[in-house]
This record gives sequence, structure tokens and C-alpha cells, in this order.
Amino acid sequence: MRPVLRLAGALTCLAAAGCGAGAGTGPSGGGLSSLGDGVGVRGGLGELRVPPQTSYGRLPLSFAPNVGQAPAVARFVARASGVGVALGSRGLTVGVARRGTVSFGFPGARRSLPVGQRALPGRVNYLLGNDRSRWRTGVPTFARVRYPALWPGVDAVFYGNGGQLEYDFVVAPGADPRRIALRVGGERSLRIDRAGSLAIGPAGDAMRLARPRAYQVVDGRRVTVASRYVLAGRGLVRFALGRHDPARALVIDPVLVYSTYLGGDGSDVGHAIAVDGAGSAYVAGSTASTNFPTVAPYQPAKASFADAFVAKLNPSGSALVYSTYLGGGSETTNSAKGIAVDAAGNAYVTGATGSGTFPTTPTALQTTAPGGFTNAFLTRLNSSGSALLYSTYLGGATNQTDARAIALDSTGHAYLTGLTNSSTFPTTVGAFQTTSAAAPNNGD
Repeated sequence: MRPVLRLAGALTCLAAAGCGAGAGTGPSGGGLSSLGDGVGVRGGLGELRVPPQTSYGRLPLSFAPNVGQAPAVARFVARASGVGVALGSRGLTVGVARRGTVSFGFPGARRSLPVGQRALPGRVNYLLGNDRSRWRTGVPTFARVRYPALWPGVDAVFYGNGGQLEYDFVVAPGADPRRIALRVGGERSLRIDRAGSLAIGPAGDAMRLARPRAYQVVDGRRVTVASRYVLAGRGLVRFALGRHDPARALVIDPVLVYSTYLGGDGSDVGHAIAVDGAGSAYVAGSTASTNFPTVAPYQPAKASFADAFVAKLNPSGSALVYSTYLGGGSETTNSAKGIAVDAAGNAYVTGATGSGTFPTTPTALQTTAPGGFTNAFLTRLNSSGSALLYSTYLGGATNQTDARAIALDSTGHAYLTGLTNSSTFPTTVGAFQTTSAAAPNNGD
């Protein structure tokens, strides 16, 4: 177990897809105010909602150097729809949508310039406004950022690990860990609760750093060192450590924990998931967010009150391969409720739409809305998520039709299940039941 930063009440979290995935767009408007040493991140913030699936809901952060997308005091930034993190020479700032910002400074430390480590294959493009001179493309990303020798013999290292942002204080043999401290910026109350966690902010709406953990490696195994927080007044937090060997390296290993949800600033719901043979995950659902994260999208913007979405994550869960809206115009709703993937990586998505302009393909079974209040749809996206291989309505001329699940056979035929209360739902000659047996308002 490691120290964790938890948000009481509604959980607001990081989604790493907003950085290092090669999204091709820069941050949106809005901004983080600067605390502590003045580090801030300019970027859209939004409350994040429902995780699509636990094992793929933990996307590690990547860190991008500041090339003008943030105030000059920030050296590296990591951002997402709901949270922004900026690493400056004297500390870091974490900004959470609708909860403001918290800065953590390094009191008594020397001015140490953070250094990116472990370059990642992803690149970030910042296309800010209409002035091309301000655009920055091909910005590298890193898995780790290190502050060398913050205090004599003490480094700080920040890195993503699953669904967490971890930072280690690495104490060299003979160095004094009593120098290590954090200063919480702003006029925020601090207290240590019964579990030993550090609570930042008012009761009932506090940010929490769980009780710290520390260890040394002895004969190849970790030996726990007792540790706890100590409040030293005026926002200063230190670490009290138990007996340990000063001739060995020591690691104090806090974790800023966040659940890496996939979403924007509106209501986002994941309904279905599929995994291909390479281990990539395909998530489908509905979103009312105008800033839902998109990557190489077939449809880059929301078209109705709520659109379906389809997102593909790479096998490690570390980045979005593609993410797209899918919906028609007008104040209607579109929701994907089932997804399947063939051997070529094409995604078959099904659900329900109330739109009369849901995207279809020319040779589809039903290219126009058949007339019901809502209709099912079936869409086949190519392996890059950039085009429709086919897309069709499926419904009757009256009432409602809703597809809930999908399966594929080895030849690529799609099998849908769902419900309908339309008496004109299309059936085939010789089918088991060619007419509806249900009452008009109940459905089959």
C-alpha cells in the first residue's frame, strides 16, 4: 500500500488520454489559477463520470515539456478533461474541475529544474487558435519527470503507474530525510485523520493523502520503515520516520491516486466493452459532453443532445488509438449499448437513436429513419475508427426499437438482440415469429 490522494464526495479524476496520445489538438479554454510558486496549467477542466471498465480505466499519465502551452514557470505538464498537473522548478500544481487547485511546494529545497526521462512513442500537437506561429507539433512525451537533488542527496521522481500518479522521494545513503517537506499552498485547512491520512480542505469535501509509506531494500527485499505525517504549521507537512539504516537508500513513496475516467464535462456512460486478439479494448456508450476526448475521429464533434461514442484503447491501456462521437443532429439522444470486434479490428456497434439524421451508408438495409420514435442502429467502423464500412437503422414505422447486444460469427455476420414495440419491425419470411405478440406499449 502507498499513500493516496483521494477526493471525498464526487470523484473527479485524471484521464491520460488527453496527453501523449497524439490527439492533434491543443487544450481548450479556461485555466488553472496559480498557487505556491505560481505554476499553472491552461486547459479545459471538467467533472468526469462513469469508468468504462476497471482494468482499462487506469491510464497512466505522460508528461510533455512546456513549449508555450502553459505559463513559462511550468516546465512539464500533464492534462486531462478533468484535471491538469503542472511541474515547476519549485513544486507542482494539481487543478481539479469544480474543486479548484492545490499546489505542493518544496520548502527549503534548492531550485531544481525537472528533467524528462523514459521518452514515450506518443507525440502531442498544440494547435492554439488561428495563429500558426503559436502552433507546436511533435512535442515529445515522457513517462517520468525527475527533480535531481532537491535537497542534498534527495531526488523526487514523478511517474504514472496504472491509475495513479506516483512520486518518490529517493534518499541516498547518508542523506538526511528530515529535510523533506511539502508546503500546501492557499488558505486550506490541514488535519490528520484517525487513519493517519492528511486531509486538505473542509470536512466532507476534503482531498486526502493517505498515510505515507517508506521502505529500504535489504538483501533484495523491501523492508518497511514506519512513517507518518507531521503538521509543522502554516501549510507545512513533514515526514516522521521510524528506525532505519542511514547507510542504505531510503524511498518515501506517496501516490496521488486518481481514477482515470473517460469523459468530458457532461454526463458520460460506458455501456459495453470488447477486446480484440491483440488485447486492445473497445468501449461504447453515450455522452452529453461537448469536450469528450477524441482521437482520429470519424465524427469529431457532438451532433445532438447526447451522442453515442466509440473509443479504442491500446493493449497496455496507456493511450487512445481512436475515439469518436457517433450520432445525428437535433435535440435527440443516441446511445451505443453493444460492441463486438472482428479479426481485422473492425468494430460493430449497436444501440438506439432518436435522430432522423443518424449517419448511414448508401447500400444499408434502412438508410433513412423508418419513422419510429426511436430506432436501433448497427454501425461497422473500420479498424482505424475513421470511416463507416456500413451503417443502418433497424426499426419499424411506429413506436420504439432498441438494440441491446451484438455478437459476430466467423464470417462477419452480426447478430443483434433488443426490444421493440413496433408492429412494423422488419421480419423475414419463414421466421419463428413474423408479427408482434406484445401490447403496443410493452414490446417484444
